[in-house]
Amino acid sequence: NGTGPYKVASWAKDEEVVIEANPDYFGNKAQVGAIHYLVIPESSSRIIALENGEVDMIHKVPSEEVARLETLEGITVLKQPGVGQRLFRFGCNDEIMSNTKVRQALNYAVDRDAIRKALFADVSEETTGPLAPAVFGSHDYGPIKQDLEKAKALLAEAGYENGVGFPETTYLYNTDDKHQAVAEALQSMWKNVLGVEVTLNNQDWNVFLETRSKGDYSICRNGWIADYNDPVSFLDMFMTDNGNNDAHYSNAEYDAIMTKVLSDSDAAGRMELMHQAEDLLVGEDQAIAPLYYYSQPYMVADDVHGMY
Repeated sequence: NGTGPYKVASWAKDEEVVIEANPDYFGNKAQVGAIHYLVIPESSSRIIALENGEVDMIHKVPSEEVARLETLEGITVLKQPGVGQRLFRFGCNDEIMSNTKVRQALNYAVDRDAIRKALFADVSEETTGPLAPAVFGSHDYGPIKQDLEKAKALLAEAGYENGVGFPETTYLYNTDDKHQAVAEALQSMWKNVLGVEVTLNNQDWNVFLETRSKGDYSICRNGWIADYNDPVSFLDMFMTDNGNNDAHYSNAEYDAIMTKVLSDSDAAGRMELMHQAEDLLVGEDQAIAPLYYYSQPYMVADDVHGMY
């Protein structure tokens, strides 16, 4: 039944979970007798339910609806900083993407501000590093800005001036309208800035996960939300033998640093080591390219108090 202030009262698969106050809880007693979690898959249906007073709170609100909902009486919009980030990964085992200068060129060609403001203005924050500010120990490296001249110079140094001779390259993403919009924006930027042709490949979620895990891609969409509030939740996955290392990134220096982090009990020391790891992953090697941080908008009826 649980050991916290609430216990499970009922569960109807794909419909509803009900929790109720646990009278045996040793700490402060629950202030609400019961809470009903309704499963409403469609975002439009969740919004209608809130507007009609059928529910008191919803989350996963489409970015295009946030501004309208903020104008409605009786509803409060709460925007909570997230601990996740949208990014794209390079397949470091790919013949062309194994070239660091190619990865850097593609990264600097991206206008993150344009993508974020056009598609996710109300549900995102500008990226300033591999870790969202809400993550303990995150470091502000400053905004990652588009640099056209640097991007062109790096691609030329890699042997593909103005995109001439650049091999066939594919951007992989899972089927979703917003993912497609991001993919098309990246495709356009790489073409216009570098003269590089990138083909888009969308797959259903399960197929996408398998393809990405195998490393059968050049560039792919990715996102990550910290499992716990520590940089290790994000950084250890890029160690060579980590099961989540879908980028197939491998750097002996990075592995050595993270191995020390995982065995170091000194808080200040391990944070300094993790900053060194970030410098390698995102600064020098650019195995990944952060796009923006998630923020989590919640819509709450005004008669619900104490939410934060």
